[in-house]
Amino acid sequence: MGEEKKRKPGLWRKAVRVIGRGEFISEEYLPHMAWTIMLIIAGVVLAYFVENRQLKMREGRKDVETWRIYCRQTEYELEKTKRITNLEKELRKNGSKVGIPKKRAVELDRHGNWKEQQLEGAATGRTGD
Repeated sequence: MGEEKKRKPGLWRKAVRVIGRGEFISEEYLPHMAWTIMLIIAGVVLAYFVENRQLKMREGRKDVETWRIYCRQTEYELEKTKRITNLEKELRKNGSKVGIPKKRAVELDRHGNWKEQQLEGAATGRTGD
């Protein structure tokens, strides 16, 4: 029992010794180092492409959301005009003289200034006459 086996140096110990001696570019370790470097470069390139793709997807989502809002507004306006024209047809059918105004409306704002509005109700910004 007095004899103990000497333990062989492990991979990490061997790597530290090789680096310490400056032998790490020997024929034995060169293929491993080249493979490791290629894997690191491939990982960096892959991460770059993934990040670039995610950025394009975020921009695309913003565009899609903008188009969705635009389509909803258009649908709302179409539905609104459809209701107005149906209402006007019903009024004409019943002999009423009431309908959609042909001219702009002029009204006072809260400060007492004259303000012209378009048919949709949006202010033109002109005040006074």
